[in-house]
Amino acid sequence: MMHDAETQLIGAALVGGRVVLDDIHDADVRARDFSTSTGQTIWSAVAALAERGSEISALSVADFLESQKNLDAAGGAAGIAKFQAAGISVGHREAAAIVVEHAALRRISEAASIIARSAIERDSDATTLLQRAQEIFFRLGRRTARTTYVDRAVVMRRLIETAAAGDGPRGLPTGWPSLDRGPLARGLQPGQLIIVAARPSMGKSAFSQQLASYVADKHAAVALFSLEMSDEELIGRELVQASKVPQARWRQALSGAALTNAQGTVAERPSYLYDCPGATLSFISSALRRATQQLGVGLAVIDYLQLMRLEGTKREQSKADAIGEITGGLKNLARELKIPIVLLSQLNRAVESRPDKRPMMSDLRDSGTIEQDADNVIFLYRPEYYMREKTPVEMLGACEIIIAKNRGGPTGVAMLQFEGETMRFTERDR
Repeated sequence: MMHDAETQLIGAALVGGRVVLDDIHDADVRARDFSTSTGQTIWSAVAALAERGSEISALSVADFLESQKNLDAAGGAAGIAKFQAAGISVGHREAAAIVVEHAALRRISEAASIIARSAIERDSDATTLLQRAQEIFFRLGRRTARTTYVDRAVVMRRLIETAAAGDGPRGLPTGWPSLDRGPLARGLQPGQLIIVAARPSMGKSAFSQQLASYVADKHAAVALFSLEMSDEELIGRELVQASKVPQARWRQALSGAALTNAQGTVAERPSYLYDCPGATLSFISSALRRATQQLGVGLAVIDYLQLMRLEGTKREQSKADAIGEITGGLKNLARELKIPIVLLSQLNRAVESRPDKRPMMSDLRDSGTIEQDADNVIFLYRPEYYMREKTPVEMLGACEIIIAKNRGGPTGVAMLQFEGETMRFTERDR
């Protein structure tokens, strides 16, 4: 049975037309918010006419539904006329709020029933069910947060205050002065998707892990999702980077002072590791939402894009399309959580066939949407990897950090030194 508020809201729309719809815009009433198929059918017609800029009345709605061969589902022209008779000139905002609220309560009840039934029937494991429940309830929660227009004065005041604060990084710094005072002077901004891409063995995992460690030690908690390396490998690398003891002999130097100090630093570091081979976008999104809410995470690092999976990927869907869905989803997640997300990515083999091996945007593997979704694209390039024994002494260990895309900032190149034995990037001696 249709709730009184639903009847009143439909009647108000049929009487007041676009004036009423504009007045309840912030409520974001949708057809599925109505509890009966009749209400859903009529409101769908109202919304369709509004999108076209057409007149909204009992007559126009009936004509529209008749053209769609759907008038009977609304109770015919006589049924629509009854709603018009219930139209009210005041109170439509309250009616809209009640309709949306009751719809949310119905969906919560329905979602709880679905999860309970799945748990009883054991058609999924506990982890999958928990992720599904979190996704359902998070979507419901977002629906209750109404979007309104931007207050221009507030935004302008915030921009002016930020500019007056100085020229230092306003986002999270990387820890390398060559980047923080150069192309990335604005830092890693909340809501940004930052791509770090390179060919294998260039050091992109070491680069991102060192970045994550610096941020965790100095600025904010970090969530690090590893789809390739195990937790032992990750912690071992952090010990090597922190102690500066060469990777080849750190296990034999556990009692040394450098490693003893490093153990304390690494153990207490607010960097939360997720050893998650084959993780889906859904899993990472769910885990990261919890991490930001419960652990105060301010940066996420994902290693790496091409190992991520999409749940329910269609057989006919190409790898490029799937990659595009993942990068688009992560960009939306960064904006939603208001944190930067650093996403590692492979480059395709086209690099190897060129005389100049420096990466370009076209080398991003599997999808052009990576470039489109990213706010920053950072390439790592070590000439020594390709020049081998012909590398000049002064270029040994040199790594170009190429800022190929920087939304809101300059592009450019910074030079760092890669120390292979300790898996660290340092400033180069000038």
